[in-house]
Amino acid sequence: MASDDTIYQRLASRGDAEGGWTYQQTQKCIDNLAKDIYHEHINTDDLNTNEITNKMLLRMGLTK
Repeated sequence: MASDDTIYQRLASRGDAEGGWTYQQTQKCIDNLAKDIYHEHINTDDLNTNEITNKMLLRMGLTK
């Protein structure tokens, strides 16, 4: 899971307004993702979209 700072940087880089709805939802989403049901996390701070996707596919056993 990405850090708060990384998430805010990503929101800004895609043009979301600081303080807008997506920013307001960030902490709630992070708190929910910290629950046991989501116990397996991938640190995405230094990964691009393709690298994240590949890690997910590997963990699901859908690729080698």
